Amino acid sequence: MPVWELENSIHIGEIHKPHSYLGSVKVAFFMGGLVEVLIPDSFLFIEITGKPVPYKIESIQWTADDAALVKLKGIDSEETASELKGKKLTYSANALDDLEEEDDDMLLVAGFEVIDETLGSLGKIIDVMDTAGQQILVIKNGEKEILVPFHEDFITDINPKKKTMKMNLPDGLTDLNP
Repeated sequence: MPVWELENSIHIGEIHKPHSYLGSVKVAFFMGGLVEVLIPDSFLFIEITGKPVPYKIESIQWTADDAALVKLKGIDSEETASELKGKKLTYSANALDDLEEEDDDMLLVAGFEVIDETLGSLGKIIDVMDTAGQQILVIKNGEKEILVPFHEDFITDINPKKKTMKMNLPDGLTDLNP
């Protein structure tokens, strides 16, 4: 398989295990809403030695919004499929622009715990609001809601497996919330 360079690639999921003797694999995605994008004859990129390798999707059966059974071209046995176990799936973020932007952002981060480098845990993301020129994370902490700008300059790490987002917020920003 050829190795491609993906501009603006994001980690969208992981291959869990082989599903059948014909080479299908069980895949878990870290976001929903991919049903419209990942269809037969489209490409899925599997990280092999740190580089995205394109595999054509022969068939895909969605078992949930974030899980599917996938048959890839060239993967025709359980043994070959076993070699892909645990591999990361990447996709071009530019290609995902076809998804409705608000829904995509919400699906990406809903339920993530936000951890500020100074203050510690701020709570869990319950919504992404669109305002004029800026998206705002709505974070629920007990009975209190905290509003924080959803901006790449504040984000230091995102861990989809642990569903955490680490941020370095300016001093006093969370004090502005009512």
